[in-house]
Amino acid sequence: MSLNLHANYRRDIDGLRAIAVTAVVLFHASVYPVQSGFVGVDIFFVISGFLIGGIVYRDVRLGTFSFVGFYARRARRILPALMAIIAAVMLAGLLFSSPAELRQTSLGAISALLGWSNILFWKQISYFSPDAHLNPFLMTWSLGVEEQFYLFFPVLLLLIGRWRHVYVLGVIGALCLGSLCMAQFGLGRWPAAVFYLLPTRAWEMGMGTFLAVAKSNYALSFPRPVNHLIGWTGLFLVGLSIFIFDEHTPFPGLAALLPVGGTLALLLSDGSFVNRAILSTRPFIWIGRISYSWYLWHWPLMAFVWLCSARAPSPLLLAGAGIVSLVPAALSWRYIEQPFRRGSGSSPVVVTRYAGSLALGISVLAVVYISNGLSQRFDPALTLAEQVLAEGRGEPCLANYGVASLNLSPRCVHDTGRPRVALLGDSHASALAASLSHMADRAGFDFVQFTKSSCPPLLGTTRLMPTHPGHAVRGV
Repeated sequence: MSLNLHANYRRDIDGLRAIAVTAVVLFHASVYPVQSGFVGVDIFFVISGFLIGGIVYRDVRLGTFSFVGFYARRARRILPALMAIIAAVMLAGLLFSSPAELRQTSLGAISALLGWSNILFWKQISYFSPDAHLNPFLMTWSLGVEEQFYLFFPVLLLLIGRWRHVYVLGVIGALCLGSLCMAQFGLGRWPAAVFYLLPTRAWEMGMGTFLAVAKSNYALSFPRPVNHLIGWTGLFLVGLSIFIFDEHTPFPGLAALLPVGGTLALLLSDGSFVNRAILSTRPFIWIGRISYSWYLWHWPLMAFVWLCSARAPSPLLLAGAGIVSLVPAALSWRYIEQPFRRGSGSSPVVVTRYAGSLALGISVLAVVYISNGLSQRFDPALTLAEQVLAEGRGEPCLANYGVASLNLSPRCVHDTGRPRVALLGDSHASALAASLSHMADRAGFDFVQFTKSSCPPLLGTTRLMPTHPGHAVRGV
């Protein structure tokens, strides 16, 4: 059996990374017709499984795998550029962000460093909602998925890696199928969880590893015409997936088979015309090499454009921010990523250093969070205004998504025998509740509130809420 897994650098994989990151940037800039550029993340997941999962499998088979060594390499690869962007965003936040915004940003930075951004954003915000543009660390959700995957997957490979390769492939394939079925089943019930969380994303990285294991044990070589056909088919599937979906497409269930299948085909067809003459050209390779830093830098710049704009910025302005972000991305790759990846020190020393750096960084960010975003920077009136707004968003009398009954507690339904004024509506109406309740009390009226998120007070009318399936039938 050959274990010459990824022994040679493949330029075409950098070219594939270039397609993935460019698709993501153009999607975030709302550039038409790249309306499903978010599939670039799925492409990255497959590449990651193919390269990293394949290397873990090789090391397990050779008996050289070490958890300390593995996580030392992961830390060198991920953390330096991530820490740099966190520092830059927090410094910019001191200038441009209100206390509440900076406090929320510090929480996002902490979650990014701990590798649970996806869990935080699952609880907080939809990836496709308008206010997602305002969170400068939203892009780190995918890093959370990857880091969680590489907490568990090496353990699995240690348990099964010495088995006959056909059994290893069988186990990985079965787990991938289970993960995909879970994703497809959950789309109609828990779409946010399916989008953000590891169990329904693991199959994408798992399929990359499946291909790596297969290539290491079988001579997956094809006649030249067949190899070219596989390459062109892969490029077509990847390209098609970037254009045909939108934010209303149930994802990442069966629809994700398109970008995942296309990526697998391109990884399989190394040496084809597409891989050699397109993906391996210098522009593609250059973008691919800085793709991680570009992925990190483009989104915060766009987020600050949104934060500083009085109205929704144009796609041209956002695309300009994406292009400008190439500059810090290239500098980050040259002066941060490369030196730290080549840094000296044994694996235990490297892990200890990064653990200490993480602890220090999280401590500083925790101070920002606990101090309410360093609210001393502004007039106390601003802090009070933000507190009132926050209380309005957390209004207990506003029935949220998935809730089918109103809050009839005395706080929401006052009945002291006086004439009553009722407030009917959605979250916009709820935002007025505190002031209207005070005014009603002063005028000698009791105040009753019946409000539900995204539920207009119109009989027979509802709103299409793709991210909240079943919302229409849970009206009150």
